[in-house]
Amino acid sequence: MDPITHVASGAVAMYALRERPRTAWALPFGMVAAASPDVDIFFGSSAIDYLTIHRGITHSFAGGALLALLLALLFALPLRRAPQGWGFAKVWGVSYALVLVHIWLDAITTYGTQILQPFSDWRAALPGVYIIDPLLTLPLLAAVAGAAMWGRRGLAVAAVLWMFAYPLANVGTAKALEGVWSQRLASEGRPAVVHVIPDGFTPYYWKLVHDAGDSWRMARLTLFDDAPPAFETYAKANPGLWNRLEEQDELFRVYGWFAMFLTQETASPDGSLVAFRDLRFTTLVPFLRERLGRGTGTAFLLLARLGTDGRLEGVRFRGGSSSRDAKGGDGFRPPAGGVSPLPRVK
Repeated sequence: MDPITHVASGAVAMYALRERPRTAWALPFGMVAAASPDVDIFFGSSAIDYLTIHRGITHSFAGGALLALLLALLFALPLRRAPQGWGFAKVWGVSYALVLVHIWLDAITTYGTQILQPFSDWRAALPGVYIIDPLLTLPLLAAVAGAAMWGRRGLAVAAVLWMFAYPLANVGTAKALEGVWSQRLASEGRPAVVHVIPDGFTPYYWKLVHDAGDSWRMARLTLFDDAPPAFETYAKANPGLWNRLEEQDELFRVYGWFAMFLTQETASPDGSLVAFRDLRFTTLVPFLRERLGRGTGTAFLLLARLGTDGRLEGVRFRGGSSSRDAKGGDGFRPPAGGVSPLPRVK
């Protein structure tokens, strides 16, 4: 989720407590603790670091416990000395609870969160909300304002419950839609492997991703609209080409581990530029699509520049919020080679 939602979750959780230390440090503590797992964005500088470290160890149950210990060491003194102060163990416990709330808010998006690090790199995802969701965030902010101005603890308690009930309701909606579309596609004689995942302004908009064998078919679903969806077809990554690219640059192997709906398309007239992307990060919401684009405007885009002999000559990666490549420049870099072992737990 976005930083505003994480910070708001920490604030609303502190206001929801029946008793908390009477000190100006209490609210900043909650907000910092709830946002703290995202400190991992400062670790590493390459595309591989970005894909493997973000939502990694600091977003895991084990790593979160250690992070909570650091938070307790940082805040224990001011929180203990205050009226209704907390001992070290309680500061650690509340810190860990807020870290777990952060993990929950990230796990309910499609990105995936490595909750079992350092024992496994499996990415947990229970897609119930888009990466930015006003229906989740605005009630939290309203509850914080109500609790701060009028002392309405009940608003904060309701907002905490909303953090869990709303995403779970969306997950249930997605599963129901998957069941409906599996039956419809099966009745048409098509393979019935479908995924319904959030798009911008879920629960009104959803993405229906249909595994059609050698291609993905994706369509926008609109709640309360029975009109037949307009499917777009995307070629899956060519296994032979992808395996060769994995051998020439480790970024392709990491991206293959990261992606769920991997696609491939030619991005230049002569066929020397090939674009790979993950349909999780392609929006079908009309005005968002106009802004972001259908192809090279997509986040988490991996570009391969091939020579006349088909070998990899250059690599460029566009992450979630930047068009910079793996080295931090604006163009292609040469292939790195030297692939190291990477677990492939899916």
